[in-house]
Amino acid sequence: MVTRSTTKATGAMTLQIKPNVNMEMKASGEPIPTIPWDSMFFKDAFDIPVQEDSIKRKLQAVRSAYKRYLLKEANPPEREFYIGRQYVDQELVVRVYCKKGPIREGNQ
Repeated sequence: MVTRSTTKATGAMTLQIKPNVNMEMKASGEPIPTIPWDSMFFKDAFDIPVQEDSIKRKLQAVRSAYKRYLLKEANPPEREFYIGRQYVDQELVVRVYCKKGPIREGNQ
């Protein structure tokens, strides 16, 4: 019969499982809103208000959402987006801008 130990010796260190550890984890914050990727037309913008201290996290979250949108599309999408930081009326936002896509009727 073979038994395994919960500790493993590696050189001078011993690795072991520590039970009942309280881990202080940073809160993830509020989720990003649902971005209407398929409903946006050429030159449309979708702004998400952010605070200066959370701009990097929001930009990464929106870019990840865009990557998931691209992966779920069976064919190459007809839309392309710019995602970046922008000040609108002295308010910091993450802007999702449709730089390539269908043109809205009446906006030639």
